[in-house]
Amino acid sequence: MIQHPAPQRLGGAHDTHGVTTSPPPGHPHNQPPPQQWGPPPNYQQPHYAPAPRNGLGIAALVLGICGFLSGLIPFFFWFALIAGVIGLILGLVGFSRTRKGVATNKKTSIAGVVLSVLSVAMGIWGAVILFQGLNQLATDLGAPTNTAPAAVAPAGQMQDADGLQLTAEPLTVEDSYGTESLCTAVSYNNTSSSPKTFNMFDWQLLGPTGATATPGIGGSGDALNSGSLVPGGTTEGTVCFTGAPASGEYRVIYSPANTVWTQTR
Repeated sequence: MIQHPAPQRLGGAHDTHGVTTSPPPGHPHNQPPPQQWGPPPNYQQPHYAPAPRNGLGIAALVLGICGFLSGLIPFFFWFALIAGVIGLILGLVGFSRTRKGVATNKKTSIAGVVLSVLSVAMGIWGAVILFQGLNQLATDLGAPTNTAPAAVAPAGQMQDADGLQLTAEPLTVEDSYGTESLCTAVSYNNTSSSPKTFNMFDWQLLGPTGATATPGIGGSGDALNSGSLVPGGTTEGTVCFTGAPASGEYRVIYSPANTVWTQTR
């Protein structure tokens, strides 16, 4: 009896019932070991320089310019003072930032400080002028008014009044449509070298009671008109004041020159 040799096992991972199998493709036994990745490189983030903080210097310059210009306008001194103070503070802080390297507008900050100082000075100057003016106004209003006439003469006497020779005759009583009036005949002579005006409403009458009357529409028919006198020109007319006569001193007043004629009735 002939004996056959037993079949040899081929290299394989499994042998089932004497059948030798090869490992399938892609099995780890047929693949190289996976590639190992090292740690990622240590990249450093780029560093950016911070933006300069120039805002305070610019604000100080703007406030300084606005404040200085406002100081040139009457009654705007208060804005110049406020803008100057704020601008001065911002300018000093902005200049401090330039020294620390935080800001780069050194010249702008210095200009803002200078203009803000000028604004403060303009504001103070405007306030001083205003308060001095108010003080003077209060003094003038509180001072007694000098009501003394420039010249006084009896009725009928000629007086010089600002280049005019004037005469106011004694008062007479006239009746017009049942209304009594006190009238005076006045005359003008222009002795100056320039034209002079005349008008009935330049005259007033101060009666014994202290009341001042102005010319009325009643009285004489030859009432004084209004107009202008050339040098050397003359005119005359009657000025009447409505009201019943009373006993006491009367004063006929030429208002433009505060010239007075007196008469006692």
